[in-house]
Amino acid sequence: MKSNTEIPVARHDTDQALEQKPEETGTVTIPETDVYEVADSYVVMLDLPGVARDDIHVRVERGVLSVEGDCAELHSTQATLIHNELERKSYYRELNLGDGIDVNNIDAHIENGVLTIKLFKTEQHKPREIRIQ
Repeated sequence: MKSNTEIPVARHDTDQALEQKPEETGTVTIPETDVYEVADSYVVMLDLPGVARDDIHVRVERGVLSVEGDCAELHSTQATLIHNELERKSYYRELNLGDGIDVNNIDAHIENGVLTIKLFKTEQHKPREIRIQ
């Protein structure tokens, strides 16, 4: 979907995001992400299958939103693994935030493996109706 206006949320370059991942261990996956705009906010949805709420870290620093999540161990340490296709993954994604985001007013929740982050617009960036006299 193309727009004439610049979206104030933009993805970091994939290589740069991976280079900046703290304490990288194993494979890091960039989660599939949707960003859309509603009247009072921008909504970011990230696909994080298998990641528990307590294993997700969402941070805003110097105009960058970063999301990091790790899957818990999939198998019991007491079991003998016979066949293995499921991969324990770590996820990492960075998004640049524009000036129109109120960094002190951000909500996040996870449901069915999808993390939804609501980035509220500053008052001056919210649409308003102009009354004609």
